[in-house]
Amino acid sequence: MRRLSRTSDDALRLVREHGLVTLTHCGGGPSLVESIAGRHVKGSWWGHPAGDRIYQAATALESSPEVLVVKLVGGRVTFLHRALWPALLRIARDPGRAAAARRRLSSAALRLLGEVERRGELRVDELAQQAGWPDERELARAAKDLDAALLVHAVSMHEERGRHATALRTWALAVPDSARREAAHLSLEEARDALEAHGAHFASSSARAYRARAPTQTHGTVDAGSEHFAGKAPALAEQALGRPLRLRRVRSLARAAAGFQPSKPALPRALPASAARRRIKWPGSRH
Repeated sequence: MRRLSRTSDDALRLVREHGLVTLTHCGGGPSLVESIAGRHVKGSWWGHPAGDRIYQAATALESSPEVLVVKLVGGRVTFLHRALWPALLRIARDPGRAAAARRRLSSAALRLLGEVERRGELRVDELAQQAGWPDERELARAAKDLDAALLVHAVSMHEERGRHATALRTWALAVPDSARREAAHLSLEEARDALEAHGAHFASSSARAYRARAPTQTHGTVDAGSEHFAGKAPALAEQALGRPLRLRRVRSLARAAAGFQPSKPALPRALPASAARRRIKWPGSRH
């Protein structure tokens, strides 16, 4: 494992070289924490002797005009170089994918999404102080769902008092016009392959599924990887029990209602079977 000697410059060079770098270890790809520490770090890196340098490097990457911070690989903080922004944007703004992700949102998340789209950008803590909106904790959960589904771009803001605040913005404000123009010329498959070519691996064939499925087949279903959750079995069961179901039970009932039969996802042809891959949590999936 190559150890970074200097902080900011070498961290940016690492992102340029690999295209995407996770903050913490995830699969076989490079992580900022391991690259600076020189070895695998168990648990939180805050208490590590190199913790200050890791924090400085992460902060420098967050403020770099070449880097976009998203929760992409395994749902973890990922530093994405601008060369891959068009591929990410093509996936994030795909109509079929976005529509499926919307159907899984709570009412609070849907309302928050509508407000972000209306304003363009907002802070969750400030919105919670306005009349008619849920408290900050509930809005924070809704913001987390929107971020995980790639329906908005979330930015963590560090205040002087040490408090963290979350700002949400539309993709139109998060990336420059040049990235949007390039994204318009990419197919969903090309965008997926562009990310996989940099060592990332999608957990399923979702990109192909969104493109291939006819509109009439998406009605009443939610895509989560290669699975199609359908039917009203979970909702009816919750009514009968008088309490919410655990996510695992919801999936079990929904799969049974849809007649789901699991199958192994196909590995991408672009990489050899022996190559190190990292699992990208497909937005809209909860496994």
